[in-house]
Amino acid sequence: MNKSEKGGNIQQIGSNIKGIELLWIVKSTNKITLEEFEKRLIFLTQDIKSILVSRKLSAEEFDKLEEIAKTNSVRIIEEKDIIGALPEQSFEESGVGYALKDIEIPIVMIAGAGENCNKFELELLIANKLKEIGYKVSVVTSRSYVNCLGVHSFPTFMFQSLKDESEKIIAYNNYIKYLSEMDKPDIFVLGVPGGILPITRRQPEHFGVSAFEVFNSVKPDYMIFNLYNADVESKYLSEIKMLMRYRFDVDIDAFYISNYIQDGLSLNTYMPIKYIRQEQHDVEEKWQKFGEGIYYKSKIALLVENLIQTLNGYKEIEIL
Repeated sequence: MNKSEKGGNIQQIGSNIKGIELLWIVKSTNKITLEEFEKRLIFLTQDIKSILVSRKLSAEEFDKLEEIAKTNSVRIIEEKDIIGALPEQSFEESGVGYALKDIEIPIVMIAGAGENCNKFELELLIANKLKEIGYKVSVVTSRSYVNCLGVHSFPTFMFQSLKDESEKIIAYNNYIKYLSEMDKPDIFVLGVPGGILPITRRQPEHFGVSAFEVFNSVKPDYMIFNLYNADVESKYLSEIKMLMRYRFDVDIDAFYISNYIQDGLSLNTYMPIKYIRQEQHDVEEKWQKFGEGIYYKSKIALLVENLIQTLNGYKEIEIL
């Protein structure tokens, strides 16, 4: 159950609910009131058997969820109950000082201009394509609470206030090293939460702190940057490449175009940013003129092909 800012049409949301056995409550950038949350739960729990909770609920929301679930004989499943948690103390500073560990596995990293620019979707699309070809892939997503999808969530220790930035950088590096030894993947797909810098003074986008931490922790072998489907010129793409190079010491290999744009009027308010979804054909029509290096959903196969060619090229250089 993704939370819609204005509540949406409950009948429309539940029009195809017959036959659905599980309701999944996930994290969302949008907000609804407790009253709207209750209305949706009452409507959507009439015919289902279980509710999977993959997001943090307020005490009031969870109490309401338990009450409604009990009334309708619905089982509540919390993600931690079926996945468990990695011992985060394992990823504290280890070894000599603040030295970073080498990651021998090729890393594909996906960052973006901000929230809601299809980073998570792209992480899963690329991972699935690579698996179809025969690669073993380990995914650490840009989202929290999605372990039930067979991927690793962005670790919760990255949001702990008790750790300073240096400790988080080391912990994330140790975490990826740990996964390289446990999962033994051929390729990592890593997602970076949020954006890379503030959008406006009123919408700081967490100041790009997560990007700073991740890029200082591990370096990508193939870098994808997600953009909103806005009207831009080629100069803008060059500026983004320069920004990534000089701020994070990372070169962009490909741009991926989201089918969302930000509502410009909301960027200078203190309210949550509003996002407008656009049709895929609008994305393709707008970006065809930019040629190579620009990808969108219908060009995923080409993106993965370019990714593999690039990584294989690095192997040839190492041999020489």
